[in-house]
Amino acid sequence: MVSSSAAAHIECAALTIWIEQRRPRSGCLRGGAGKGDQMTKPCFYTVVENAGYEGERDIRTFASLITADRWMAGWYEPDEIETLHVLIRRDCGDEREWT
Repeated sequence: MVSSSAAAHIECAALTIWIEQRRPRSGCLRGGAGKGDQMTKPCFYTVVENAGYEGERDIRTFASLITADRWMAGWYEPDEIETLHVLIRRDCGDEREWT
């Protein structure tokens, strides 16, 4: 039998591991704009229809490129990706770029 304090410690460690596994790993955590600003801005990946054209539309946003790419591949047929001009956009702070 595990004591309640040991059980609480195990639960806390498991939660910490769970959170760490879900942090973006792409190296796109960025420092803030001001000197000495230690804030970080996570990157997000958005599946966009009609990308780069008038009527561009954000469809769904994810915390990782892999997740966004897997979702896009499961949601759209290959010919739909081409005809609907579906791309993934990386938003990192004030910076945006197509992946």
